[in-house]
Amino acid sequence: MGTSSEFAPKERQQRGQRHDRPATAQQAGSPPIDLQRAAGNRALAQLLGPPRLSLARNIIFEGKPITPYSRDVVSLFATYVAPELESEKLKARGIKTRLVKFIRDGHDSPYDRATFAKAFMSWLGTQTRKVKGGGEVPVLREFEVMKMGRPSWPAELKVSKGVAAGDNLRHVVRNATLKRALDIEVKKVKAADAKEHFREIAEHLGINPKESDTVDQIVGAIYKLVYLNPKNLFAGEGTTNQVIGFSADTVRQYGEELVESEDDLILARRVIDEVVGRVEGAAKRVRAGSDTHKQQVVEGIAETVGQAIQSIADKDGMVLSKNAGDMVVDIGLGLGFDLVDGRVPEDTADYAERQKNLLQVETELDAFIRSGGDGSLTNIFKMFLGLA
Repeated sequence: MGTSSEFAPKERQQRGQRHDRPATAQQAGSPPIDLQRAAGNRALAQLLGPPRLSLARNIIFEGKPITPYSRDVVSLFATYVAPELESEKLKARGIKTRLVKFIRDGHDSPYDRATFAKAFMSWLGTQTRKVKGGGEVPVLREFEVMKMGRPSWPAELKVSKGVAAGDNLRHVVRNATLKRALDIEVKKVKAADAKEHFREIAEHLGINPKESDTVDQIVGAIYKLVYLNPKNLFAGEGTTNQVIGFSADTVRQYGEELVESEDDLILARRVIDEVVGRVEGAAKRVRAGSDTHKQQVVEGIAETVGQAIQSIADKDGMVLSKNAGDMVVDIGLGLGFDLVDGRVPEDTADYAERQKNLLQVETELDAFIRSGGDGSLTNIFKMFLGLA
């Protein structure tokens, strides 16, 4: 007994030193903590308190539990969820994380192949995500190429193009043209055939999609490839780039109006003034650069337009509306071509040949867009990337 009582306080003290952090309350004279009683109180509180969410939540699919982070989630998404989304032409990007949440939240009713996709899609229809500026939008949205974000510029691409402060990396064949053509291709293909169709296009362009990639991931890879095509990019002063970007569509639209006009003849000066007026209106939308700089860009475009239209006018300064319209459409298509200003030797050494190829691509893309998708987008993109 003597031995037991002699060592008991010391053992308790050692246990306290081993398991407890120094307590300021004890240093201030509070009674020592009874560790055994404290542990018992915690255990009792856990029993009487509200149940905690289990980290091992799962769903039961064909008799097998699937946890949120198992490899089965990838297979479940690729085999059952993605085809369901694609059949409705819905956006698949970001939905895999929702599947993880669906499982993690404990939707553990047993599912078979026939009921799982329906249950998950029904749940997805109730989900929203937050957007900038407040508010929320539905998670389930139609997949649209025109709403795809622009790929980021790789640092090595900027270096190779000699990008300086205040520059933009400028597209010659414009981003909007590339995107419209790809959007038309998506819309003209049946949902059931879309994945295989775009997989074939991607492979022709040197992309090797994974088996698990969805339609929007494959289309996104194609868009990224053409968007970042170095043959189509030049480092250029930002103000010029933006004036061109805002002007091109409105100038081309005016040309189309002239082509469809019932007037036989129109005053060349009137055509020039209308085109220049549209460019000036576009320049007002540009935030970069000074007003003087923007005006210099407008004057450069106005000189090109004036020379082009006057070259087809008769001695009285009149032009055929259709001929003027064709000329203005061409100006809209090629508006940036005469204003490209490469920063590195690689962009100027084969300038004429590259411009000729890019102008042909722009023309063929325009015909593809205006016809609603007649022709082979694969072949146009191969020409564009220098693969043909």
